[in-house]
Amino acid sequence: SDRARQAVFNILEHAAWAPELHGARVVDLFAGSGALGLEALSRGAAFCLFVETADPARGAIRENIDAMNLFGATRVHRRDATDLGLPPSSVGAPFDIAFLDPPYAKGLGEKALAQLLAHGWLGVAREGGGLLLDLRGPEGAARSLRVEPRIVSNNQWSIQQMCEAGLGVALMGSLDVQDALASGRLVRLLPQWTMGTLDIWAVTPQRDAQPAKVRQAIAALQRYLVTQPGVLE
Repeated sequence: SDRARQAVFNILEHAAWAPELHGARVVDLFAGSGALGLEALSRGAAFCLFVETADPARGAIRENIDAMNLFGATRVHRRDATDLGLPPSSVGAPFDIAFLDPPYAKGLGEKALAQLLAHGWLGVAREGGGLLLDLRGPEGAARSLRVEPRIVSNNQWSIQQMCEAGLGVALMGSLDVQDALASGRLVRLLPQWTMGTLDIWAVTPQRDAQPAKVRQAIAALQRYLVTQPGVLE
């Protein structure tokens, strides 16, 4: 939807950990009409490769490219996003940002992400970018660690599946992956180190009008937080 797309780009343009959009080379998988890639170009991306298998969708992308006069900054690639292989030799350097909008609940996003990593579609993070983590270790030791991720996603399940397949490491909340840790599917790195203290504030209306999912999420967060040292209810 338009609202979801705007939310994605607001994050890219304002979050401290987000990759730089201006001048970026982007690839739009499961491109459909090309809305994500076209939005990126309109906000300063330098180039976009649209990957789509459906003929009508590719036709719509080309019409949009024509209407926006973006021929020099785009290319349309007919390829299955879950079987990418090597990037086309004519598109140049690896991509800075990948957009994925796969069909829901079919596991296609995870397969496409694995293909991006396995075949060198994504470049390394730009120098000075990424997320700065403040870590606390044994006997009061403190370190700052800059993480420059190859992939940033709001779909933690996809990232978790990639880690379980041995495709990399990820920063994820321990509450979300506790079952995978307990079963040995994931291994905690630097187990003696923790993140610095975070202030978490949740402000909600004093009524029962929130959706059931929101109420369940708040209750789960409350149950977890009260077990942690230094947490005030």
